[in-house]
Amino acid sequence: MDEADLNIAQTYVLRNFPEVNHFYDQFVHLIKKYEPNLNPERIDHVVQNQFARQFQQISRDGLLDGVENADILKDLAEGPLQKAHCYDVCYMNGYRFHTMSQSAKKKSTENSEVCVKSDDNSSNETNFYGKLEDIIELEYRALPIKRATLFKCQWYDQTTTVYGHGTRIHPRYKLVDVHIGRS
Repeated sequence: MDEADLNIAQTYVLRNFPEVNHFYDQFVHLIKKYEPNLNPERIDHVVQNQFARQFQQISRDGLLDGVENADILKDLAEGPLQKAHCYDVCYMNGYRFHTMSQSAKKKSTENSEVCVKSDDNSSNETNFYGKLEDIIELEYRALPIKRATLFKCQWYDQTTTVYGHGTRIHPRYKLVDVHIGRS
């Protein structure tokens, strides 16, 4: 992985630890304080490019002492090894996933599509639908060895309209129809 992709992956891993939320919220608060005119997309860009390094500095300054799972967080703060492992097939939580390229080889089954529920801390819940492009495993330096598995996906347009662009949800049965031509 190149440096930019590794940084984005590292930020994603950190953001999925509840113990990191406090530090993330503080980081975003500072961004908004010093750059009040940034739009949400620009804030996301700053987070992707700078949060992992900022969290590493927080760890090195000893600010994780006393935080739940501090030892794990300190190991993760140092970042993964530069080399990531990529796979076509992955077994996780009782499910088998494979990439689009692996699905293309098999005529009988396709299991490269995913649905991720997102909650924006409000009453809104959004579902994201996509196809699995790559399965990436990051490995961290510390012992015992820690690994994180990431799915790189091609996401479909999830906007719901009466015209069926993106996704359409049946009003009675709540079945979701994904227009796969829009990504």
